[in-house]
Amino acid sequence: MLYHLKPVDFVGETIYPLSSLKKFAPDLYQSQLSKYQGRDHVPNNQISVLGCTWADVVFLTAVHPHALTEVLKKVGFQPMLRFVAFEINPAILETKRISVYDFNHQDLKWEGEYTSFDCAKLPDYAYLREETTLAHYREMFKIGKPPFLFAGVSHVLHRGELSINGLPIVTG
Repeated sequence: MLYHLKPVDFVGETIYPLSSLKKFAPDLYQSQLSKYQGRDHVPNNQISVLGCTWADVVFLTAVHPHALTEVLKKVGFQPMLRFVAFEINPAILETKRISVYDFNHQDLKWEGEYTSFDCAKLPDYAYLREETTLAHYREMFKIGKPPFLFAGVSHVLHRGELSINGLPIVTG
């Protein structure tokens, strides 16, 4: 399965990429854009296999919200809220609109490799790497800052908006 973390204030039946928010929800766009403060170039990163930029995709993960919660607790964080996510069966998605950003490197620079999505590799995409993800969580806990939840985790990228009508919601 794939997941998209549900914002607390989410309304509607469609998840929109950042570029779409800019057009019809400028306040929400600014709020979401603030996530890239200090990494302003990231929304413009090109995803050649999809023919678009990071701002044009909806971000999904193969990591179940429960796994995120448990790892954060193990490191020392005490999540105040449980993660809530839309659960998406990848079989309902058009594979030509999906790519995987393999964040498999230790320096956590925003460079990586884009590959085609392969359902058989879902367990690989869900892997929380000790040398990157957990090390990042530990470092952020040590200095008292919130971590990038998906640092070092493979990102599943869906080009364009995504209907969540009828999708189950899971918590972690």
